[in-house]
Formats: sequence, structure tokens, C-alpha cells
Amino acid sequence: MKREPVLDVRGLRKRYGEIVALDGVDLVVPAGQTLVVMGPSGCGKSTLVRCLNRLLEPDAGEIWFEGRNLLSLTPPELAAARRRIGFVFQHSNLVARLSARQNIALGLIAAGRPVEEALEAAETALDRVGLAAKADRRPSQLSGGEQQRVGIARALALSPALMLWDEPTAALDPLLVREVLDVMEELVRDGERTMVVVTHELSFALRAADRVILMDSGQIVEDGSPAKVFTAPTSLLGERYRRLLESLPGLPAEGGGRKGKGIRAAGANAGTVPRPAPRPPMAQKSGGGRPVRA
Repeated sequence: MKREPVLDVRGLRKRYGEIVALDGVDLVVPAGQTLVVMGPSGCGKSTLVRCLNRLLEPDAGEIWFEGRNLLSLTPPELAAARRRIGFVFQHSNLVARLSARQNIALGLIAAGRPVEEALEAAETALDRVGLAAKADRRPSQLSGGEQQRVGIARALALSPALMLWDEPTAALDPLLVREVLDVMEELVRDGERTMVVVTHELSFALRAADRVILMDSGQIVEDGSPAKVFTAPTSLLGERYRRLLESLPGLPAEGGGRKGKGIRAAGANAGTVPRPAPRPPMAQKSGGGRPVRA
């Protein structure tokens, strides 16, 4: 019997006024795959990942997750589906007055888990990201990288089938990027869940991705293995990435995927794609008032 993909996106469209953020995106993600989404600022990648669990409402299209169209679900049905989808934001968005353990348990309790069970699950998730010893610390007592790792643990605690990542290292000091990438790569090696990762970190894509897509002007312009996308591109954007890769020592595109075949380890910022200058207008504002670019 043919197995349904975890995620099946069909004809997804999203506009912000005159700005076309998504222009008919089609995307199928099989179970267990780590898909990395890359492209210049404003290309639509963050809009895409935020539409996948309806943090943003698309204008048209379908989003099938585990065989159900998310766009046709009632609010209670959507809430239940979201508990199967972990989301890691650019900023950890932790509650300042709560400890790391309590921040993670909060969502579990809201989902109906008993308090003691939720706290135990929070402990397990913190151990998973190497922060069990700091479970009682508040966000102000943690580094930026540690706060983001708590955010990852919060997403993991619900045992999601799908993990969505929206540039999880973008807000970090360069010295802290490596510790978050290490956690992400360990999760990839486990192979326990499907992952869609929006990132500018070329080194992560080379070491960890099973598949890479490049987006430009709201469309997917490259789709394939890291080796295919970065060494034999068919688009102008892909050619830019190929040239960038050639200029970076220690990052040959000889493979990729779960085992990182042929990819030599790089430093924290080696292989980070330079981010183009931001372009207005802002696509959307997050709940905390921070502008979020497509």
C-alpha cells in the first residue's frame, strides 16, 4: 500500500498587498526527510514555513498534513493537528518569569497533560538538548543559544511528527550559532521526525539535508539533493550558490543527507550564505511586535 507523505503542499499562494510572497508553491515531503529551504531575504521561505501550520493564512492552495487538509479544519481540529507539528522560531519567545522547565511544560499542560507528567516530559526534552542541569533557570539566566535550545526542547516535548524551523540561528550571536546547529544536526541523525528547515546556514544544508530547495520571488527554482542543487544548478540563483560554495574552503558539495557523506566539518559561520540587504515592505508582524520578513 502506498504511504501518504507527511506533508503535501499544492498551489500555495500568499500576497501582502501588491507583494507576491508565494506564487503557486507545490511541495511534497516524505516521512523522515530533512528538507532545507534557502534563498535570499524576501524570497518567501519564511512565509512558506509559517503557512504550513497556519500561523499565516494562505490566499489559495492546499496543505495536506498526515492525510488531512489543514485549510479545511475547524479550530479544535487545527489545534489538535498543531500538536503534531513542532515550530522553532527565530526568537525563542520564552516567558520571562518561568523557568526553562516551566516554559516547556506550559504548552503540554495547555494540551491537557497532567502537571507532573508535563514537568517530567519537559525534563526529558531539556536533557535531549543538553540543558537538564539548567532546568530551573529563567531565560535571563541563559545565553541566547541556550534560550533557543529551550525553544527547541519546547517543540520536541510534544513528540511532533513534523518539525518546522524558521531561521533558528538568525537572531544569535555568531559565537552561539554552532551550539544550536549541533542540536539540530543530532536531531537529523536520529531520523525520528520529518523536518522542514528555513535557514541561511549553508554548512548545515551540506551536512544535514536530505534535500534542498531554493526559493526566489515566491517560487521554488531548485529542488534536489545538496550535491545536485549546489553543483549542477539550473537557475540563476542556484548558480550564485554554486559560485559561493566554490569560494568557501572546506565545504565541498560531495553529498549530504543524514550521514553527512563527504561533507567535512566546518566552523560555526563557515558556509553561512551572506544575507542580502533587507527589502521593504515588512511582510508580517509577529505577536511580539518584531517584523518578520518573507
